Amino acid sequence: LPIIDQLPEGIEISPRFRLFLRETDRYLASRPASTEARGDRPDLPREIAPQVQAVKQLLEGTALTLIGGERREDASEALVRVFGLLRVDWLTSREHSSVTDFESYIARADVRVVLLAIRWSSHSFGDVRQFCDRYEKFLVRLPAGYNPTQVASQILEQCGERLGLMRR
Repeated sequence: LPIIDQLPEGIEISPRFRLFLRETDRYLASRPASTEARGDRPDLPREIAPQVQAVKQLLEGTALTLIGGERREDASEALVRVFGLLRVDWLTSREHSSVTDFESYIARADVRVVLLAIRWSSHSFGDVRQFCDRYEKFLVRLPAGYNPTQVASQILEQCGERLGLMRR
């Protein structure tokens, strides 16, 4: 469990291992939020990574739509807190779900970025790009976990320049 979100990008994942990842994600989502994950540790320094600060400047006061995996309350709260978001609309994916189920969330005026957790999503969910293009939202593919630093790195790598040009 401590390293599950650190699997390297781009590795081939067998159907059986994909099932293992899905069940692991479901288990993690069912656990109560730890105090460490919530940041309730006064004994730890509160250093904010530069990429997190940059994404906060770009996204503060907006909302994120996250597609894939099981909603993890602690991860959702951490994203809201560190990026200064209004909320995270976390859409749990099920096999054979239609991408049209996601359109209304992507279309919301306060959403600027749509995160697609590719490790926990059906391949067909890549079709959400058509909605992102239609509603002028940025699509960011998350190859690993939901840690704010990892999320910030992916946002900056995949659309940071375009986001900076389109500040509110």
